[in-house]
Amino acid sequence: MVSMQSLEKAIREDFKKLLWEIFKKYKVLTISTNWEVLDKTYGEVGGRFLEDFLLSGLKKHIGENGKYNVVDVYAPDGRRTMEDIIAEWEVPNIPRQKLLISIKGHKSGSQSSPNLVSLKKSKEFYAKHPENSHFILLVIHYVPERIVDNGFHMSIEEMDLFHLKDLEDRHFSLQTIGSGGQFLLNGINNIQESYRTAKDFYKLIVQKERMWLKKKSKEK
Repeated sequence: MVSMQSLEKAIREDFKKLLWEIFKKYKVLTISTNWEVLDKTYGEVGGRFLEDFLLSGLKKHIGENGKYNVVDVYAPDGRRTMEDIIAEWEVPNIPRQKLLISIKGHKSGSQSSPNLVSLKKSKEFYAKHPENSHFILLVIHYVPERIVDNGFHMSIEEMDLFHLKDLEDRHFSLQTIGSGGQFLLNGINNIQESYRTAKDFYKLIVQKERMWLKKKSKEK
């Protein structure tokens, strides 16, 4: 019987090779508009464009190439989900696996702590963690380059995949954002990890929540 750790490693390596095949084909993405793009817009380009590109690229690629085990890809139902896209992965003798993928576009060289995942949703997911579901973080480092007043390139510099639960503790900073707690991703330029079970990660979420609530009560 395949261990969960071995299965997760196989999924990640297979999916990463598929993604790199797409990125090699479309190393530079070009975005143009029929109006002049403000510096602020140009400076903040990233996440949503990358989601659209990957969803489109994966749909096309899995239809053309049968050597990878991703068999379906689609957008999640609803707007307020943890994941940006969903992929399904399948090999003989193993139940079909669902990959919930959160995409973080990061401008190379910048320092940022993007929203990672909500406290409530991550707690719910890992409390009743389905064996065949994997929450995966896809970090894409890119460089934007203005080419004309109404267009620019996005050059993909680097990409990596992580299982959310395997990130080191220091990467999770819990903050009050919106209606509840939100984990921010610290250290995006140097992400490190070690294997955890879903149960162990749930314990970590609960521990961080307790520390956060204790801190909030002292501040009142």
